[in-house]
Amino acid sequence: MTVAAAALTVVPEGPASTDVAATAASGATALALLRWTEPGPGDTVLVQNAAGAVGGYLVQLLRRRGVGRIVATVGSPAKRQRVLDLGADTVLDHDEPLGAASTHNPTEDLDPSGGRDDTIDVAYCCLGGPATESVLDVLTPGTGRIVQYGNGNGRPARFDAQTLFYRGVTVRGAGGPDWYREVLHVARPQVLDMLAAGAVRPLVDSVRPLAEAAAAHRDIDARRTAGRIVLVP
Repeated sequence: MTVAAAALTVVPEGPASTDVAATAASGATALALLRWTEPGPGDTVLVQNAAGAVGGYLVQLLRRRGVGRIVATVGSPAKRQRVLDLGADTVLDHDEPLGAASTHNPTEDLDPSGGRDDTIDVAYCCLGGPATESVLDVLTPGTGRIVQYGNGNGRPARFDAQTLFYRGVTVRGAGGPDWYREVLHVARPQVLDMLAAGAVRPLVDSVRPLAEAAAAHRDIDARRTAGRIVLVP
């Protein structure tokens, strides 16, 4: 098997190989998403599935960038503190609509009828279906933008073009050859340098033997993991 030299990345000295494996793709994807959207210091940003690998790196990079506020969603209450520790300001259950009240995740501060501070400026979405569709209701009119980079629940998010037009918001998909070229050629070396410098924390859920791959997938499906599972021979 041969690989084009342009697809290779020199790994800096220092980080453990398992940390590199957990960061190379997920961290690079997060960094490339930030380069695409350029959130500003006054922006309120939503990160779906923030206990996952890409989401967790997004939270860290957004905090380093100094955005105004980070609202994150997780798949279970047990993951809430982990995401707060990564730098999120507010953590919600991603199975709940963003505008719904919850006993453990109050969302009244995401009121679409409020002022600019009550809306989302940039939303990084990876769940699909209603979880992504509901973001439209709290997006900042005129400037709000959704970046869809995954479809975790397998259900497509459906948007009415007329609604996007009247609200002046945008939805952009992250994918295709040009997108992955950006991830591999530009963002991956940068994020690995950040890892080596201690600027980002590696998000390793666990390191397991390859023989446990099936069990690892069951844990992922059951939402018992946070970060990447690294399989080793």
